[in-house]
This record gives sequence, structure tokens and C-alpha cells, in this order.
Amino acid sequence: MVYNPQWITAIATSVLAFLTFITIIIALFKEDILHYFHRPKIETIISNQNPFVIYGNREKDLKYFRVKIKNIGKTVAKNCHLRLIVVYPWQNSRPVISDPVTLKWAGSPLDSRYLIPANRPTINVNLKSIFKEKRDIPPFGGWEFCDLFKITKGGHVINFISSQEENRFLKRGNKNYLVYVNIIGDNFKPKIFSFIIKNNEDWDKISIEKT
Repeated sequence: MVYNPQWITAIATSVLAFLTFITIIIALFKEDILHYFHRPKIETIISNQNPFVIYGNREKDLKYFRVKIKNIGKTVAKNCHLRLIVVYPWQNSRPVISDPVTLKWAGSPLDSRYLIPANRPTINVNLKSIFKEKRDIPPFGGWEFCDLFKITKGGHVINFISSQEENRFLKRGNKNYLVYVNIIGDNFKPKIFSFIIKNNEDWDKISIEKT
């Protein structure tokens, strides 16, 4: 067999050029590549069982529905918060809620860094704390609960709980509702999840179902 040095040199040059190109690409996009493999990965989990649905008092005439926000990635999900985007009656294209609002983390402490007038709409010097709206979620399966809405035995509305006391309300009745929520953070792309509120004629039979 006769070897052609020029042919071998050409292959070696091509391989070297390709490796050089790959090295340059890695150097240029190193941070993006590392972020992709180590980024937060957010999962949403809902259920109609405890602790996703809990009674809010001993009398059991108040009930909270919550979603678990879980980070299965390798990096802390920074400053996570949930935004109620829009609510439609089921199979109806006309929204009943279209004014977005930030939802409240379950058990979130009042935060004095965020203040609102105590007696709105009158503006005065009496300010009160609102619930902290952003929270870091640890990696490798860390999670937090966020309150979606609450209902009461004697009430006639479904109350979406805002971190800024700007709650949104739905009338209870014989309608199902389709709800869209956006999950936002500093170091991951926004994620939308949706669910249906069902059986809302009887307050104690209301359930939610992921779409």
C-alpha cells in the first residue's frame, strides 16, 4: 500500500482546524453552555389532597388550594414569583380576569421592605407590610408552596391571593374556569402552567385539574 503524505496532511489539517473551531466556540459560549447544563429546572405539581389543599382554621370553613414549585435543576432558582395571567370560563374565549397580579407564597412572612397605605385609596402615613413576593428555590429537588386561591364555606367567590393585597375574585356557580399562571425568576425562562377549577357550586367539592 502506498501512502500519500499530502492526503494524510490534508486530513490532519482539517481535523486540527475543526478542533480549533470547537475550542473557540466553547471559549466564546462557555457561560451559556454551563448555564444550560446547570440551569434551574422548574416543575409544577398540584393535587386535591393535603398538603396541596388545606383547611385554614379549626372550624374548617376556610380552604386553601396551593401549587408546589419544585426545582429539579442544579442551580438555585433566584427570585421566583408567580403571576396570575388570565382566567377564562371553560370553553369560552372571553376572560373574566385579565389583569395580572402576583400571587402569595404559602406561609410567606410580611416583609417591611414593601409597604402600602393601610387605608386605601386614602394615602396617609400609616403604612403596612405586604407579603414577600419573591423567593429563592434550592436545587436538587427543593420546593416551595404558593397559594393559588382560597374559598370559604359561606362565601360566594373564589379568591386569588395577591402578595400585594390586590386580590382577584371569581363568582362561584355552575361554571368551570381555565386559569393561566406564569412562573418567573431571574435565571430561568418564564414558564406557564394552566389548570381547571371544577365543581365550584359546592365549596367543599371544588377541585383543580392540570391541563
